[in-house]
Formats: sequence, C-alpha cells, structure tokens
Amino acid sequence: MVQLAELKFPLPLWSRAYFYGAHGVLNEVVFTALLNLVTTGGLRLYGTTSLWMFISYGLCGTFVTEKIFAELYTRRRHIPVLLRACCYVPAVYAWELLSGLLLRTFDACPWDYSDYRYHFLGLVTLEYLPLWYMLGLYQDHLFRYLLCIQKKGPGEAGTENTDKSIETNDAKVAGEGPLPPWIRFCFYGMHGFLDEVVFTMLYDCVTKAPDARLTGYTSIWSFLIYGSCRIMVERFGYVYLYLQCGVPTRYRVALYLVIAYTWEFVAGLILRQFGACSWDYSHYRFNVMGLITLEYAPGWLILGLYQDVMASYLLSLRVRKEKHISVD
Repeated sequence: MVQLAELKFPLPLWSRAYFYGAHGVLNEVVFTALLNLVTTGGLRLYGTTSLWMFISYGLCGTFVTEKIFAELYTRRRHIPVLLRACCYVPAVYAWELLSGLLLRTFDACPWDYSDYRYHFLGLVTLEYLPLWYMLGLYQDHLFRYLLCIQKKGPGEAGTENTDKSIETNDAKVAGEGPLPPWIRFCFYGMHGFLDEVVFTMLYDCVTKAPDARLTGYTSIWSFLIYGSCRIMVERFGYVYLYLQCGVPTRYRVALYLVIAYTWEFVAGLILRQFGACSWDYSHYRFNVMGLITLEYAPGWLILGLYQDVMASYLLSLRVRKEKHISVD
C-alpha cells in the first residue's frame, strides 16, 4: 500500500497549484459552455471564465482542500470518500465567499449569484451544492493521483536532453512509469483553455475598456484541438526532432508554427461544416478563409517556445504503478 510519506519526489507546491488552477479553468469553461448549449442550442460551445478563477482554484486547491484531504486520509483513514467530499463543500463555500468579498472591493469579482433564490450576498448560492459535492468526489480522486506523481531526480538516467528517448529508461526505476499520454493530452487541452482565456481577456482590455474582472472566453472544441495538436508536436517536434535528432530550437519552432496553422485550418474547416467553428478571422487583412491569419504568427511562435517547456516537464514526471493512493 502506498503511503504519502513514501513519495520520494512529490510535485512542488507551484506545480500542483498551477494544475489546480488550470483544472479550475477547465471546470468553469465546460460548465458555462454546457449551460449556453442548453439555453441557446449553439454548437460553438462557448465558455467563459476569469483569470481570477485560475488563481482562486489554484490557491484553494493547494492551501485548503488538499490540506483537508491530507488530514482526513492520513490521520482519519476510516472516513470514506463520500464523507470526505462533504468536508470539502463548506471549505469551498467559505473560500468562494471570502475571495468574492475581497475581489468585490476592487470591482473585480467575476461572478454574481444575485438572481438565484438561495444566494448569500450574491457570492455563494445553495443551488450549486450538489455540483460542489460532485466536484469534491472528483477532487478527492485527483488528489490521490497527483500525490503519487513525482519528478525524476537530477541524478536519474533519462533526464538529460541528449537521450535518444525520454522513455527508454523507465523500466530501470522499479514501480514507476511515465505520465500516460492521455493525461498529457488533457493537460495540453486545459492549457489551451488557459491560453485562450488569457489572450481574449488581454484582447478585450486593449480593444475595449479595461475590465478588472479579467474575463476571457474559449470553446470546448479548443480543448480537443490544443490537446491533439500539442501531443503530436510533443512526440514529433520535441522527442524526435530535439531529443533524438538535435534539431535547433529556431527550426523546430518554425515547424511548430506551420503545424499549428495547419491544425487550426483543418479543424476550423471541419467544424464549419456543422456551424460549430468558434473563431472567424475574416476581418483580418492576412486571413485565409477566415480560419487562420498571419497576424497571430508572433503569438503562435511564443506558444511554440513554451510548448517545449511544457513537454520537457511533463515527460520528466513519473507515476507509481499503483496509480493512486488506496482509500482502504
């Protein structure tokens, strides 16, 4: 049985906070997109959130709910997961209320539940209690998985960038395996949400009036597009071209730009057939069919550089074969 104390290289606090924040953005975008789907019926699946939510989810997950999990699991192991989730709910409500009060003093609070019947100060509402409980169940599982992920130490084989493959030495470390591709796919998709939310927030602040709520938007389709594109770029661009062939960064990033434009164009062309394409660049001067535009090339180049940073970090993570901590 895996114990928390047995983890050799637990993920650092900043890494877990970053993941919790990105996961919070995912939750908010999916929820608002599905809500819009029910109310409007559109297939573009637009979802909105705020950069403040990234910060709020990251801090709450790291300093509140994760601490509750550690306390209940390590010291009170007889408490089943269904009851542990009940403990997360009041903590989340308290965090939402306090953070909302703080943000409201700067006119920066991005949510308002005043239209709900059982709200309190417009900052929390009992209508969301079942949702928070279900998220608590999921978060408990997430904690057990994340706390069994560790980064390879500096002295372990396989960490140098000159390796022929980043996965060939996994068998040498007993009881460990690389982060599964589907997990990396999900992280890339979540980070795609974050990229788009930050970009649209900055774009609106520049082209419109600045808004302290830091609201941005994206589409559920972007999760699939970013996830699939980045996992392919990771395998071909980073693992093969860089680790195995040693292709310099400037050439690889230029190739990433071509791949990103191609991926965006093809995905947009497919989605447009169903009226589901969430972007249109027709008003830009150097656009192609409104699906891609050269004006965004600098942004894609920056994301290409950051892609290598993400790939390097994710491929250095290892998961114990037990997958997650036992709750029994």
